[in-house]
Amino acid sequence: MKYISIMRNQFLVIIMLVAGLAANAQNASNSPYSSFGLGELGGMDHAVFSSLGNTTITIADSTVLNFYNPASYSTIGVGQPIFSLGVSSRLSTFSDAGSENKSNIAGIQHFAMAFSFAKRFGLALGLKPYSRRGYEFSQGVKINSDSLYHKYSGKGGINEVFLGFSANVLNRNGMRLSLGGNLGYLFGKVTNTRKSGLVTSGATVFSGGVNQQELNVKSLHYEVGLNFAHRIDEKHSYSISATYDPFQKIKGSYEEGQYYTSNIDDFQLYDTLTFNDTTAGNVTTVPTFSIGANYNLDFKGRKGQTNELNSQIGFHLSYSGSDWSKFENRFDANFANTFLNSSKYTFGIQ
Repeated sequence: MKYISIMRNQFLVIIMLVAGLAANAQNASNSPYSSFGLGELGGMDHAVFSSLGNTTITIADSTVLNFYNPASYSTIGVGQPIFSLGVSSRLSTFSDAGSENKSNIAGIQHFAMAFSFAKRFGLALGLKPYSRRGYEFSQGVKINSDSLYHKYSGKGGINEVFLGFSANVLNRNGMRLSLGGNLGYLFGKVTNTRKSGLVTSGATVFSGGVNQQELNVKSLHYEVGLNFAHRIDEKHSYSISATYDPFQKIKGSYEEGQYYTSNIDDFQLYDTLTFNDTTAGNVTTVPTFSIGANYNLDFKGRKGQTNELNSQIGFHLSYSGSDWSKFENRFDANFANTFLNSSKYTFGIQ
C-alpha cells in the first residue's frame, strides 16, 4: 500500500508538470526541410542515444527510460521509478550557391516518467515533441524591369502527450520477450508563410502579397514495439528489438489566406483577398519500421568492500525505413507526393 501511495503522488506531480509543459511547449527547428508535411519529425537528439549513434530502439535497461521502444518499460526495476528530462541544442550550417548560414536552437527534448509493477508490467507517461518547424530564407527575382523580393518562413511544432504500457510475455531460461505500445495525443500547429514584395529604389518597406498556410493538429497517434533478450551464459547476451509506426490519419484543421498589404512585415495592414478554413481533411503519418540488435560481453571485475564491480561492453546497430510514398495531405488540393523513401543505419558502442 505504501508503494501504491508513493506512485499515486508521483503521478499527480508528473501530470501537473506535463500539463504545464503542454501549455507552453513550442519546439523550433532550424531546417528548411521542415517546411514539408507536419515538419521535421522527432525531437532533438536524446543524450543517451546520441552517444550510441542514435541507435534508439535496442536499449532495454532498468536505468534508462526508452520511449523510442515502448517494450522496454517492463524492464525497469520494481520499486525503482525513473524520471527523465532532456534538454538539447543543435548548431546547423547551411550552404547554397556559395552562401552560408549558421543557426542554433535549444529546448526541452522530453519529460517523462516510467515504472514497472507486478514483476512483469511497465507503464510510462510523458511529453515529447512529435515534429517541429522553423526556417527563414529569402530570394530575389528579376522580372523584366521589376525586382521582386520573396521571403519564406515557417514556425511552430506538434507535441505529443503519451501513455505507454509493456508486458513481459515470456521470462524464463534466460530468455525474455516484451511487447509494448504508446498511445499519444498530438496537438499544436505549424505555419508556412511566403511574403512577396516589389522592390523600389531606396525603399526599405515593401508592398506586395502574403500567402499563409496554418495546420492545427488535434489527433490520436500510436506505435508498437517488441524486445527479445537472451542471456547465453555468464559472459554473453544479446537482444533483438523492433518498432512500427503504422500509416495513420492525423486530424485537425487547415487555414490558408492570401493578403495584399502596403507593408509585408506589418500584419495589421493586411487586406484579405481570399481565405479558406476547413476541417474536412487530414495529413497522414509516414509508415516507419525499425529493427535492431544488441550484443553484450561481460567481464568479471574486482570485488569492492560491499559488492562486486563488473564491466561490460555492448554493441548496438539498427535499421529504419520510412515509406514516404504513402504520405498524403488531404487539406491541400494541389499536393502531389514526389517524396522518396528514406533509410537510416546506425551503430554504437557502449
